[in-house]
Amino acid sequence: MNIDIIIWSEGLYDDYMKIIADNVVVHNGYFYRILSNENNIIGLELNYGEEGTNHNVYLKKYKEKIITVPDYNLMYKYNYIYKPVEFTFKEIEKIKLEEEMPKIRNITIEDIVLSWILTSEFKDYCSNMEEYKKLLSRNIYYVSDEKLNENIEERFTELFNIKEGIIEEVSDISEYEIIEVYLNKGTVWNAFLKKDNEIYLNTGLSISIKIKF
Repeated sequence: MNIDIIIWSEGLYDDYMKIIADNVVVHNGYFYRILSNENNIIGLELNYGEEGTNHNVYLKKYKEKIITVPDYNLMYKYNYIYKPVEFTFKEIEKIKLEEEMPKIRNITIEDIVLSWILTSEFKDYCSNMEEYKKLLSRNIYYVSDEKLNENIEERFTELFNIKEGIIEEVSDISEYEIIEVYLNKGTVWNAFLKKDNEIYLNTGLSISIKIKF
């Protein structure tokens, strides 16, 4: 993932920061407002280029990378926005998080699954994440893979609740076939990657989980 972090000052006290990930603006605003610490979980308040909005994400560690994952308490809400972002340690230092680095927790399988779910960009008015998962699974009407297209609602309910597995590294997405998921609301979710008859979650990151049938 290509990350650009630009920091500048206006006047004596106003410091600003713009973060661009793969040519998409994920933050553009005051420097001092970006850091969050909710329930002792280090995160960032990102606005995705829209001033006056804030979408909290947690920071999680995987080897030499820092990855954003959605805020578990907000991710099901209609107006919540999440885009997966992956920083190197050198890049994250520009955000002045040196003191917070030891507090950043390791990423979990559940983190990866929740991040993957939100790449669907599915929106509805839900009261909790379980309701969001249920509505999303019911909204899927076709999957461009024969096995995944069987018993869709049951299959995706299982996938949305994966708690255990092995983190796999995805080096070059061009080496994989994209499996598309079609939603009733007219959107297409590039939800899976397939290679050598193995299927992985398409997380938008360099890490994934292999799924089992």
